[in-house]
Amino acid sequence: MAGRNVRMHNPTHRFDTSAETAPTSTPTVVWSHEFQDPVYGTAVWGDIVYVSVGERVVAIDQGGNSQWQINTDGVVDSSPAVVDGTVFVGATDCVYALDAATGRKQWKFQINQISSSPAVVDDTVFVGAANRVYALDAATGREQWSFRTDGSTESSPTVIDGTVFIGAAYRVYALDAATGHKQWDFRSGEVASSPAIANGTVVIGNKYSHVYALDVATGREQWTFEADGENPSSPTVADDTVFIGSGSVDDFEGHIYALDAATGRKQWDAQTSGWRYPSVTVVDTTALVGSNDSYVYAFDTATGRKQWDFETDGVEVHSSVAVVDGTLFVASQGSSAPHLSEAKNHRIYALGGSDRSGSKSQLYQRCSECGASLSEHDDPSFCPECGAKTR
Repeated sequence: MAGRNVRMHNPTHRFDTSAETAPTSTPTVVWSHEFQDPVYGTAVWGDIVYVSVGERVVAIDQGGNSQWQINTDGVVDSSPAVVDGTVFVGATDCVYALDAATGRKQWKFQINQISSSPAVVDDTVFVGAANRVYALDAATGREQWSFRTDGSTESSPTVIDGTVFIGAAYRVYALDAATGHKQWDFRSGEVASSPAIANGTVVIGNKYSHVYALDVATGREQWTFEADGENPSSPTVADDTVFIGSGSVDDFEGHIYALDAATGRKQWDAQTSGWRYPSVTVVDTTALVGSNDSYVYAFDTATGRKQWDFETDGVEVHSSVAVVDGTLFVASQGSSAPHLSEAKNHRIYALGGSDRSGSKSQLYQRCSECGASLSEHDDPSFCPECGAKTR
């Protein structure tokens, strides 16, 4: 899995999972790592999981152990992006570039009110903050351009074919990635979700239950869908289908929708007991999504039939599920609220198929003596590097 960046926050729809597989039955815990502070997002790169947690970025190794951590100047309320050995992440008022191996700071750029996850394309970091969209040089952090929006930019950018797509306040924008020049905008109503792009169409939801499909070149509306509830999640587009979650806080009922990407017609609607969702992760014929009822759900992409669910030791699965080489990474938010009988932990899980029960995943196995990776070896009794017993 070297050289791949898979994020566990709302912009999950950017990453290709077409070659991945997901468990067909309820997965088991390969390892978990507990935190004292909330987990906001995660990226997987090589054999390391990078976690935005509280006012820190933490690197977790194959066994679930912390390799390094770095404190930031504020809450890291976004997901990291890891490209060519560098971790890019936003923390309240700064964007950081960190060495992925050591956590050493390479540069930081001062920006106010970041809640957007960065996108890194063609040696440029794109990020939204307050009422602006920024393009930064990935090597130096130098500002290349900025664009002023009509209001708060909570959406994360998606960059395709030289164009930056992002939602801000009541509009969706298409910006030239090289210059920041506005190509078009669409008045969508208040938007916080991030856009997905497929087959010449931009798909995005607003806070008032509407999902829009826009022409990628002109911004012209192609179709709209009205979901039950409010605050649709960031959409995911796979196999000509839009997957999106929406729910109502009033009746604590949520919906996962599958929509025809060409027409917006509803194909199926699966319900859960939660009402707030991150974006859906689609792996082969399985749609994976967490909810604020503490569960991760797996649905059949063709029918919406529930394949399994997994209950975390928390109150909400705030981040999207990442899948790498058959292992699922799930971040669960905890709580110490007075109405709970006991405190719930903030935790990240590595989950595998049921056949992994009682043993470490090969993907996350290292020699305890020399640290050599055992992932490429078929359950060895001795480390091939130092000869130490492994079980």
